[in-house]
Amino acid sequence: MLRPGAGGAVGALLLLLLAPAPAGASGVDPRGVRTLAEFDPRGPWAVAGVSLEGLGWLQAWRLQATLQTRARPWWSFWSRQPPFEPAYLYGDLDAIRARLQAGGHYEARVEESLEVLRPPVPPSAGDPEGRPGTVDVRIHVDPGPSVRVCSLFIDVSGVALPESAAAEIAKDFPIAVGEPFTRSGYEAAAERYALYLARHGYPDASVERHARVDVARRCAEVAFRLAPGAFGVFGKTTIRGLETVPESLARREIEYRPGAPFDAEQLRATQGRLRDTRLFSLVRI
Repeated sequence: MLRPGAGGAVGALLLLLLAPAPAGASGVDPRGVRTLAEFDPRGPWAVAGVSLEGLGWLQAWRLQATLQTRARPWWSFWSRQPPFEPAYLYGDLDAIRARLQAGGHYEARVEESLEVLRPPVPPSAGDPEGRPGTVDVRIHVDPGPSVRVCSLFIDVSGVALPESAAAEIAKDFPIAVGEPFTRSGYEAAAERYALYLARHGYPDASVERHARVDVARRCAEVAFRLAPGAFGVFGKTTIRGLETVPESLARREIEYRPGAPFDAEQLRATQGRLRDTRLFSLVRI
């Protein structure tokens, strides 16, 4: 049996729950956390903040510096907040995935969440410019396990490398069995072989490279093949384009000597020395 006045209290509670929504509301809370697919791009919108989660501070700082989606710097508090462009954020997510894959994290997951802090205010008679809404952007990163080098094969049958050369190339070599497979290390290893050959008599040297990445096994099989080309020595040097500068002055800066094995580093040094004289607008070998 209800006590007198209980029904009135319940009725008041029901009236509060069923009170009409504020003018302009559509029944969906414009605030809250959502993904890009759920976000209504009609705005305008401004970026209140951008954060990267799931990475170490150094890696997050480096990645954040490359993003197109940026917040206003803390020291520029008087300036307007940058506009929020969903297309830029899509591009940022793809770029982060690509960078992580280049570092050997082929199973990396990159997801976004958008928190609407304030909905946009359309222009009105009292406020002809209106006011942009603000969005807090969070990028969640799970790098996952890295793919590692499980086999490394180097075909040097086309050129005889002395032991000293092998030791020089192997010093701080950027790729090794058991280590994470990275694109930068993969490319640097080929460049190191090509540079060695180009400095020891092979002007047309090249290095063929191949990598097979098995994501399921988290294994990368890497192979290099050295193609040295023909052996060469420095021959006659012809100098063209001199007008008021004596040829002897230009020849004085030549680093290499006729008959010596070709060395690409000596060519670069010669070009640098000629530029350092500041007598020539262009030096091309």
